[in-house]
Amino acid sequence: MPHSKTIKIQNGILLFQEMTEPVSSLVTQFPEALTNPQFNKITSYKRQQEWLAIRALLQAVGCKAEQLVYSESGQPRINHPEYAGISISHSDKLAGLFLHRSCPVGLDIENRNRNFIRVEKKYLSPEERFLAGSIPNGYGFFWCIKEAVYKAAGIPGVLFADQIRISIDQNNKIIAKLISNEEHLFEMNFLEMGDQLIVYVIAEAGCGR
Repeated sequence: MPHSKTIKIQNGILLFQEMTEPVSSLVTQFPEALTNPQFNKITSYKRQQEWLAIRALLQAVGCKAEQLVYSESGQPRINHPEYAGISISHSDKLAGLFLHRSCPVGLDIENRNRNFIRVEKKYLSPEERFLAGSIPNGYGFFWCIKEAVYKAAGIPGVLFADQIRISIDQNNKIIAKLISNEEHLFEMNFLEMGDQLIVYVIAEAGCGR
């Protein structure tokens, strides 16, 4: 069985599962996948593995696969009496699911060994590049921050380098803002699991908590 981890937070839950179980084994747990049009469109073995792993995580918290839907822009939505916010992420080694009772949320998982510096100008401002270089795994965590904020905001077309801004406040705490028609703030949290970097965020706006 693949290693899994559950983290309960106030009004929410995060679930992670190592991506080690083969598709053939996962399909025996979810035989309905073989007749699912969405699954049958997936030609990549890795994507099939991710799709099935997320179904396993949903099942672990009592959610049925049909309660997960996607908007026209590709954002996941959860139709569930207990949870209002959902975010999904995968890396090469880990699948993750973040559910919240009332708030929009974002989750991103990345391998620490990915070459983030090669694309730093695409997602970081000059000030953020300087800041990332002063923090352990800063480039990786900053990528995760921007991906997670983008997912939580649910606003298509956001420019990572210009509209999602990372800085340090007077208490030496990393903060992130998204600038669109108005300013959006996010509560941020950081995790490491082996060589996996994880950021999960909760939007302060659009939240009934």
